[in-house]
Amino acid sequence: MMMNVYAVKRLKTDFNSDRELDKNSPHDRMLRNHFDVLSALGIDFWSTRKKITDLANDTLISANFNHVYSNLDVLDNLSFEQLEGSWVYFTDDDDWVTDTFISDISQYIIDDVECIVWPHIRYHAIDNALIGSILTEGYDPTPKLQSNHCLIKITSDLFFNWEPELPLSEKCQHWNLSNYVYKDEKTERINVRNIDDILSLWNNTILSFSWHMHPDSFSINVLDSLKAVYSSYINEMPKNFDKLNPYLISLIKKQQDIFKQDCPDGLPVMACR
Repeated sequence: MMMNVYAVKRLKTDFNSDRELDKNSPHDRMLRNHFDVLSALGIDFWSTRKKITDLANDTLISANFNHVYSNLDVLDNLSFEQLEGSWVYFTDDDDWVTDTFISDISQYIIDDVECIVWPHIRYHAIDNALIGSILTEGYDPTPKLQSNHCLIKITSDLFFNWEPELPLSEKCQHWNLSNYVYKDEKTERINVRNIDDILSLWNNTILSFSWHMHPDSFSINVLDSLKAVYSSYINEMPKNFDKLNPYLISLIKKQQDIFKQDCPDGLPVMACR
């Protein structure tokens, strides 16, 4: 079956840049704290993040999407005529997809299906574990549907009728997308196909966590604990890694090597340079 399947990176044009932080912005102050904690490990946030996102982009290229859109702003400039009937995968720019994504998903794309959902799997840096809906008992992501474990069909209902005041880029955000697909926790609003294939991995690296979210292990005040977390993350395979296919396992090892090259042992910054 002929089809167009696009990947769209779920970020704004100016996100991935080393901009000057605003001291008066609470959000930017949290970012500054985050960067300072990473510096104590010898990690430059933007330099390392570029390598991580390059690795993630390689997975999108290997998956053979018809096109990979680099940000949400590009998507909002496309017309319905350009997108009608296409399928779109929204992803963060550091997440991974399998190299057989398109060939695997194509068998599930049939006329009456409007959304394909697969298990939500997270590579969790702080715990150095893979957790998810088929790996962890009682796992319940909030919201129910998140953009990086589903493929959505662009229909007139999505583009025009549902929440018409929202641009398409906003409709893809986790909460909105979940509300579009599901009326409630048990009722689907559109025709959904649920599959068991693991096609993507939410990649929560050591860069992804702010100090205020995990102060017991990710804070300048508990640097020894943070070093232990970091050492585990870069030197040991995560729990449940054997549930993944060889390609995703190879990505874990490549990412570990990136962090090892940037700072081998999680030592204070002066010792790493």
